[in-house]
Amino acid sequence: MRTKLLKVASEMIEAAPDDLVMREGRIEIAGVPGSGRTVTEVATRAQALGGPVSGTGAFTGAGVPAMPGCVAGHFIDAIDIPVFAVHDCEVAVDPETGHVEVLSYRVVQDVGRALNPRAIHGQIQGGVVQGLGYALHEEVTIGGNGRVCQNGFETYRVPLALDVVPVEISLYEGAPSIGPLGTKGAGEVPILNVGATVACAVANATGKRVQTLPLTPPRVLELLLDRTQDLALPHIPDAWTDNLIRSHQTAYDK
Repeated sequence: MRTKLLKVASEMIEAAPDDLVMREGRIEIAGVPGSGRTVTEVATRAQALGGPVSGTGAFTGAGVPAMPGCVAGHFIDAIDIPVFAVHDCEVAVDPETGHVEVLSYRVVQDVGRALNPRAIHGQIQGGVVQGLGYALHEEVTIGGNGRVCQNGFETYRVPLALDVVPVEISLYEGAPSIGPLGTKGAGEVPILNVGATVACAVANATGKRVQTLPLTPPRVLELLLDRTQDLALPHIPDAWTDNLIRSHQTAYDK
């Protein structure tokens, strides 16, 4: 995109592209502050001449093998860039109806380097909204005829405008990354923590153990009335260290 804009600017300013610099929202002749045009003017001209100004790129960490069995049909090297995020929310639970209302939601997300903070904020807000659907509304059940009971938006409940809360977002920059310019992916991460975050908040508010989602009013009422049974999960040891594979277990013991 920079190359495209400099080419158009060179024609507007009548200077070679190699003599131009981009700084503080302007494209100017190097060493001549205040010369040239604003990036907005150049972008407008570029779009008028050839359509939307866009750029594309791709990245994968070379030489990083995929974990066997992790992704079926994985045919490229893995992108070994772990991303971390912390979610926190406050909820209110109606003891009469079982309705759960999310009062506030906060996210701290590791982004490596935020090239476009507004875009990342949009990804986080959207991911949290999707996650609220999974946590509180979206349920699929199979009827006696073997068909999905929720066959339309009247029965398959998705988050509506009144269900959504503004997300308080903090971007953490500076964590190590082998990504381009120190960046990390931001689009898939925000949805992962929401279900567990809401479940933990409801468990804290009710004093009941939450093991299933979504937390619809009938399910929450069952929790409050002690009408639910714990899930049988014999393959999961009670001590979390016993769930680790051997190499991690050894490292932990040390």
